[in-house]
Amino acid sequence: MGVPTEKEISNLCRRFGTIAVKNNFISKSQLKEAIIEQLEEDLSGKDHRLIGAILLEKGWISWDQVDLVLKELFSEE
Repeated sequence: MGVPTEKEISNLCRRFGTIAVKNNFISKSQLKEAIIEQLEEDLSGKDHRLIGAILLEKGWISWDQVDLVLKELFSEE
């Protein structure tokens, strides 16, 4: 599988990841790595994992930051 371009990532990127980057909780490269991991797992038939769960597992985001992102995500709807 090739590495997605920035444009492909922005199209694939869940709003969770966009908000986390916007708030400087994670870097674009961390989000890119998490998205690639998510896609590779999906394509190999593993259970789908949310971007936030992947970021949390890697220690790149805290529970408090997850909570803040989710609050912002759901306040936009």
